[in-house]
Amino acid sequence: MKDKLRVKFTENDLKKLIYWITLKFKEDEFHHQAASAKSDLIGGFFDRWFNRAPEFLVFGELLKGKKYDVVIDNFLYGQDTKKNAPDIIGLKKDGKTIARFAVFKDGEWKQVDKMPLIEVKTFRNTQSLTAVGETQMDKDHYYVFVESNVKGDYLLNLFEDSVFTKSNFDSLKVADGFIESDKDKQIITPQQIKVDKELGYFKLIGIFKGEELKKHSLLVGMDESGKIEKPRYFDTIEKIEELTHKVEEPISEGKFIYDDLYIPFYINFTSKKAKATIVKRYKGHMMIKVEGKIEINGQEAEDGYFKVKFKNFDRSSKKKEHIGDKYLFEHLAEDVTDDLVKRFDKIAKA
Repeated sequence: MKDKLRVKFTENDLKKLIYWITLKFKEDEFHHQAASAKSDLIGGFFDRWFNRAPEFLVFGELLKGKKYDVVIDNFLYGQDTKKNAPDIIGLKKDGKTIARFAVFKDGEWKQVDKMPLIEVKTFRNTQSLTAVGETQMDKDHYYVFVESNVKGDYLLNLFEDSVFTKSNFDSLKVADGFIESDKDKQIITPQQIKVDKELGYFKLIGIFKGEELKKHSLLVGMDESGKIEKPRYFDTIEKIEELTHKVEEPISEGKFIYDDLYIPFYINFTSKKAKATIVKRYKGHMMIKVEGKIEINGQEAEDGYFKVKFKNFDRSSKKKEHIGDKYLFEHLAEDVTDDLVKRFDKIAKA
């Protein structure tokens, strides 16, 4: 598998993004539609819209050296507008539009016939799962999965010279004489904040067609009794002592589905004649026997017995969504990045 594309997130990128988010916060009435958004302070608004960054950064890197670039949805909307624009709305060359993928007409966006529809989904590096809502799903659409490896305190870089000064730090110190004793070390002595210049990067997990996405995901919503479905997903493995068992269920290499309401994950046999079998089944874990070497979502298991642990995905949404395993998509699913770029090339030349 070829190395995944990584795009560095620079301070200049951050400043452009913050400018757009601030414009949206001040001018765009759309975010006032949801009652929960009315009391939002701008800090929370920055976090909510931060994932716009991969839309211009990832495609900017993919199309590096070409004479055209993508157009992203930078429009601001009134309250009565349907916010249904795709993330990439066209192509441009020398600042001028050369192809439209979608057009705005009387309050909503309409897809242009025979043009690609592209959605960008960004997941943090600490997240194991991917998610795409059923209402956004179409077998012919393109879904760009991006992993964010940007540091959580990214906003500090904007205030390094104006806020995190020594004089401000010294002004926060408390005068002596208030602490008689602190034998349990409960008082913390802070250090002056030093801002890391490096913001981090975005990694392209892959671009997948909707049909491929559905194949490797689990569709969840609400069950027949009206309860929210909360699937389980792969967490980690742990080597254990040899087990006495009567059952051996063979495990095949590739996508593995443990049972209903379990999100598929990836098992790879890394040595010749490797074998794996399930010897005991439980709701929150399974016991397996391994001969040779295998990898379970990248975690190595060699010659012995292992406990494969699952976590419960504590969903709160009642809406239907396709939930997948990020590692499986990165290492097994069919990536159509090259095909999409070739399609762009063809459109740009037309």
